[in-house]
Parts: sequence; structure tokens; C-alpha cells
Amino acid sequence: MKRRWMTPLFFVLLAVIVIGCTKETAKTTKPPWDYDNPVQTTSGAFTYHAYVSGDEDECWIYQIDVNTEEGDAATLSIPSEIDGIAVTHIGFAEVSNDTGSIQNIFGNVVDSDNGKDGYAKTRKGIRSIFIPDSVTDIERACFSGLRYLRSVEIPDNVRRLRSESFYGCRRLRTVKLPAKLAEFRADAFNGCTALRTLSISSDNEAFEIADNCMLLTKQEQELVFVTAGKRKLEIPEGVTGIATGAFSISRARSVQIPSTVQSIGSRALENEHIRDIRIADDNDSFAISGQCIYAKNDNRLVVAIPNTNGYLRISNRITKLDSTFSIAGGTVKVVIFSKNLEEVSGSGLNFDRDGALKRVYFTGTNPPEVSNEPDDGSALPIAAVYVPKNTEDKYREWYEDHDSYDLVANWDTYNQNQLKRAEDRANAL
Repeated sequence: MKRRWMTPLFFVLLAVIVIGCTKETAKTTKPPWDYDNPVQTTSGAFTYHAYVSGDEDECWIYQIDVNTEEGDAATLSIPSEIDGIAVTHIGFAEVSNDTGSIQNIFGNVVDSDNGKDGYAKTRKGIRSIFIPDSVTDIERACFSGLRYLRSVEIPDNVRRLRSESFYGCRRLRTVKLPAKLAEFRADAFNGCTALRTLSISSDNEAFEIADNCMLLTKQEQELVFVTAGKRKLEIPEGVTGIATGAFSISRARSVQIPSTVQSIGSRALENEHIRDIRIADDNDSFAISGQCIYAKNDNRLVVAIPNTNGYLRISNRITKLDSTFSIAGGTVKVVIFSKNLEEVSGSGLNFDRDGALKRVYFTGTNPPEVSNEPDDGSALPIAAVYVPKNTEDKYREWYEDHDSYDLVANWDTYNQNQLKRAEDRANAL
């Protein structure tokens, strides 16, 4: 008898639970944006176009029009609300066009690969931006191309700073980062060559500032970004790593790396201005040999520093190359590879960042092994190739095996006197 009445009771209770959970989910799940019915408001020289969330609690300003005939455009003051609805998002929304391109908040295409920052003369007058505290999200490339912007304070509730957020803001000097910032992209400030000073609340749980110009993670003490303010940079003792792209806008000519640094990310020190890198003698992870910084544990190249003539000699300490190494100090025109080079991964032989590479010298009696070859066929250097006498057949076959033989500009062998002259050029300042 008990089973007969307990079974329907079980299903009644289950239905109550499901209905309750459904109601709770409806309360916590944020409704989509109403893309079909945008709203707008105008204030002075600026017209703001926005989407409203389905629950009408939030506004997303996806485009701003500028008409200098209607008022002063020196200060872009983003409204905290439109029609009584709080503005929480700003920046380009992909749904607003079907081109597949990235745009700034003014509707101009941003293409950093081709040097397009979205600049337009109509925004030449904008010197400052006011972003209200209601804003929690700033989209990619939002303020890209504001070349006359001088300073900005990012609201404390913004948690992510996305790629190219201020790309090309070449007169931007000071930035106050949000107190709740949790994610930072180093390329957010690409092209901000005047950026000197960063600040952030000491209450921020993820990041801190060192010397007003270096952004560090609090927990790992990793250096994630350096401004353009210092010509001589000394990374503080206690920093454990240098992140990918950390020096992307730095103007430092000299960098001092402390004993505590244990990791250096992919192309972390890639920068044309750096001419001198020094590493603490008691650093257990990295050391300097000639024009190279290498990892002690596997003799892998980490940073290459060509001289002012564009000559680079890879130290004979180097036995491994991969695609993560940085080139500091400018263009590479001539490379002399290590005679002890054994392993190459990916595009580790590609020192031609800007199409200026003219000659490469291989000094080993056997070509290195290549693994993880990139699909674009860039595993081997394409330039005039010089190899030791009696090794030409081996290297030609090596190039043929990697489908690069027909791309070589010229083949030749060298004697020791010729190699010595090239090495002397590399050793010259």
C-alpha cells in the first residue's frame, strides 16, 4: 500500500523541484540583446547608438558618430544611461555588420596586421574620454585610432582589457587601470608609443604596478607589460617570468634581468629598440653567450640581438631553435648558425621578420633535424645559402626534402677565411 501512494507523491515533488529550478534559471540567465530595435541619444558633437538587453536593464553602446559642427569634440563623455537604462557595454558588436572585420566604436575598420588603427580626421579633436562607472565591458579595438587622446581612466568594474582596446593612441601618456581588472592583453596598447605611466588600485587582486611603468601579476610575479617610458629598465628582483609580448611598445635600450626570472615567453623581448640585455650572474635559468641569450636547461635560443649592421652569429652553445625566440635590436640581414645546432622546431630557422634577410651561413657538417614543420613552408630560411665545403650535397638534399630548394636565392660554399670575415662583421658594433 505504501508504494502506491509514495510513487505519485514522488512525481509531485519532482515537478515542484523542476519548476523551481526553471524559475531560478530564468532569473539568473541574462536575456539576449535586442539587436532589431537599437536606440540612440545625442549630446553635443556625439551621437550614441545602442542596443538594449531583453530585460531592459542594460545598454550596449556599439557605435558613436561625431559631428564637430554640433559642438566641441575635445572630451568624449560617454553617458551612464540612455532612456533611463544603464550603459554597461561599449564597443563594436559583430552583429552590427556582416563584413567580418574588426571595427572601433566609431565604425572604422581596424586591421593591426596592416597598420590600420581606424583613425579618422573627424576625431582629431578628442583629447580625453570619460567612461562612466556603470561600464563593465569594453570590446576589442573600442578606442583604437584616437591619436590625440592624452589620458584615460578605465572604470573600476571593467574586468577584461581586450586586444587593441587603445591601439594607435600614439599620444596617450597616462592610464589608470580598473580596480577589478582580472585579464590583461599586452596588445591592448599596441602603437601607444608615448605611454609613460600606469596606475592601479592597491586593492586589485590580480595585478600591481612597479616603478609606474611595469604591470606585474600579484601571485606569480610575472611581468606582463612595460610602457614606453624608460630608456633603461631594471626588472625588479622577485619577478619570476616575462610574458609574451611584454615589451611590445617599450622604448628601453637597456634591460636588466634579475636572478629570479625563470621563464621568458614567446617573443617576450621582441623589440627593435633593445640593444643591450644583461642577466644576473646567479640566474639559474638563463645566460648570455655572444649575441644570444639561451636557456641553460636545454641550450635553446631565447633572444637574439643582431648588431647595428644586421649581422647575427648564433653562439655555438645553442643546440636548439624553436619559433618562440625573440629578436631584439632590429633587422637581421645575415645569420651565422651554430655549428652545434641539432634540433629545430617549427619556424625556428626563420630570422627574416621583415624581408631583409640576405645571407645565411650553416657551419655544421650536418643539417639539423626539423620537427613540427609549419604548413606555410617557412621551416628553412629563404636567402643566399652558404655551407661548408664538402657538405653542399647534404644541405641541398635537406632543402629539397623540405620543399624549399627552388626558393633559395643562391647556393655557395665558403672557406674558413670567408667565414671569419662574416663572423668579424657580426662581432663588430
